[in-house]
Amino acid sequence: MNAVLAPRNPRRSTRIARRSETKPTTGRALRVAVRTVATLTAADALIQAALAGRFLAGNFDALGLHAANTSVLAALTVTLLAVVAVRSRRERGPWWPAAAVLALVATEGLQAWLAQLDYLELHVPLGVGIIASLILVTRWAWREADSREPEFPSRSTSAPATTSGAEAQ
Repeated sequence: MNAVLAPRNPRRSTRIARRSETKPTTGRALRVAVRTVATLTAADALIQAALAGRFLAGNFDALGLHAANTSVLAALTVTLLAVVAVRSRRERGPWWPAAAVLALVATEGLQAWLAQLDYLELHVPLGVGIIASLILVTRWAWREADSREPEFPSRSTSAPATTSGAEAQ
């Protein structure tokens, strides 16, 4: 009994082959994009802190630059959210980086609102927290993708606790 098989659709097989060939490149391009945008965002946040420091030191022109840079930092953070979300979705990676960057977007909005209300006692420490969070996200972005080491060492990998002689007997 010979079954007649329909010929393969050449477009479909070519399309599938192209997807499988480009997937590693796409993954690499996404990692490079996330690393680049995360680094630029963290660097801009540090520039934002330097501009605030210049203002607090008496250079009142720095306040205008600090306010203008708020828009740049917000745009970079939204871009970071987009590339992190795409990378997490495409590579089926962890969801927490996208959630962390989404929280940063909301926090930066709160930060700008506090600045408009002149609540510097909340604005300054919140800015420190934003910078620390961006540095952690940037650290995650630069971590090796195929690393087998845990993100944070667990207690089980530490040296075993020693007991004193009295407890051992």
